[in-house]
Amino acid sequence: MNQRDLELLSSYLDGQLKLSDSARLERRLSSDPNLRAVLDDLRSARGLLRQLPMRKAPRNFTLTPKMVGNNPPLPRTYPAFRFVTALATLLFFFTMGVNFLAPQMASQARLLGWVEAEPRRSFPRQRKRPPRPKPRRRNRLPGWRPCQRRHRLLNRPPS
Repeated sequence: MNQRDLELLSSYLDGQLKLSDSARLERRLSSDPNLRAVLDDLRSARGLLRQLPMRKAPRNFTLTPKMVGNNPPLPRTYPAFRFVTALATLLFFFTMGVNFLAPQMASQARLLGWVEAEPRRSFPRQRKRPPRPKPRRRNRLPGWRPCQRRHRLLNRPPS
């Protein structure tokens, strides 16, 4: 018995199942005594609930302005925040407008000859770098290791 079976039984009692689903559930009810017992319990609970008297709501739950009361006072900084928000909005639109119009105005200036046109390049300029000097190799003796040299330097007698 699972949640799906309970939903099927509830829909069966309400008459909301399709004919094919209803026939399948009736076959299961005839073969499963536990399912039949749950259906009988649901029917008896439904009958008990229908026998209860209908009650009317005790009152209307609509709030009147008197019940709501006055609006809380606004903070002192509210007018300043309104002004700053309006200013930020204006600056935002001004910045977006300049970013949109600046490339168009620059191209118009080139067309009218106010500004000398630069040749367009399909690739960026690459700077020539001076060649790196090759690192010098030290002449080392075969079998030389840095740790031996350090050991010799540290254990040298004072001069």
